[in-house]
Amino acid sequence: MTLADETLALGVELLRLSGSPSRPRQITLRKAVHCAYYAAFTALCEEWARTFQVAARPTASRMLDHGVVKTACGQIAQGTFKSGAICPRDLVVCARVLPELLDARFDADYDSTARFNSSQVLLLLGQAEFVVRALRAARSICRPELHLFLLQCAGAKR
Repeated sequence: MTLADETLALGVELLRLSGSPSRPRQITLRKAVHCAYYAAFTALCEEWARTFQVAARPTASRMLDHGVVKTACGQIAQGTFKSGAICPRDLVVCARVLPELLDARFDADYDSTARFNSSQVLLLLGQAEFVVRALRAARSICRPELHLFLLQCAGAKR
């Protein structure tokens, strides 16, 4: 089980522990939202690190910047890479979901007026699970496009 899997599982467990569906504890829901984003972001970092030699992977997994990833995803969500190559549908969905998860995580962590409900959090966890699975599947389904996706998320200029 990878760190992304464990983070996602923790988010699901937090949702389960959040209390009554009619009156869930906000702190528990907030932490589940936090886990949803970090499961997806960690999966992205894990895939990025896999492109490096084994010895460099621990350092490589810390190279991605949240803001750069969000900007890159905004561009990729249009369906093409900077190079003009067409982006596969599942990676386009990942590019649309990652910024949404980041915004939700930001609200959960920093906006004391933000309120969450169990249904919202369940949806965010489902989206995070999609990202984790889609990134892994892309290794075998569309490896060159995954590499373009990762390079753009890392801030490559072309």
